[in-house]
Amino acid sequence: YAAQILTKVLQNRLQNQIPGDYGKEIFVRHEARILPGVIIFGYTSQPKPIVAAPVNPTPGKNENIVTLVLRGSVTTEEFNRAKSEFLNEFNQTEAAEIWLDAETYKLTSVKDEAAKAGSITIADVNRVAERLRKEPIIAVSVMKAAEDTAEIPKNN
Repeated sequence: YAAQILTKVLQNRLQNQIPGDYGKEIFVRHEARILPGVIIFGYTSQPKPIVAAPVNPTPGKNENIVTLVLRGSVTTEEFNRAKSEFLNEFNQTEAAEIWLDAETYKLTSVKDEAAKAGSITIADVNRVAERLRKEPIIAVSVMKAAEDTAEIPKNN
């Protein structure tokens, strides 16, 4: 749950870093089912990559938008906002999905999982962020050709 809250923090940081409409198209997802767990940063937009200059770059170190938003500890304000967003989504999850996860992963109970989600602290989230900073970052850009906007003639 700490990783899922961290993804909300990172998404909010990215949206604040990216100017204009691009910020609205940013997403950060935690894919726990892909072992050992993956955090995916992405955006949907016109085929034009997002480039941002790092603020106070570390000399001799390659930095990109992902390393930029991973910098620094999660603040109390960021944590509270992200945890609130996460818990709202968690509480709206369909019961069948929660029961399926409980059965699949042999979790104690749905009630226990809700308690665990609610008990995550800022220290838990910062530990996940610190571990993530030490992991390799792979950047993959997938673009599709612009769709043909020519109007298709209608058959009468």
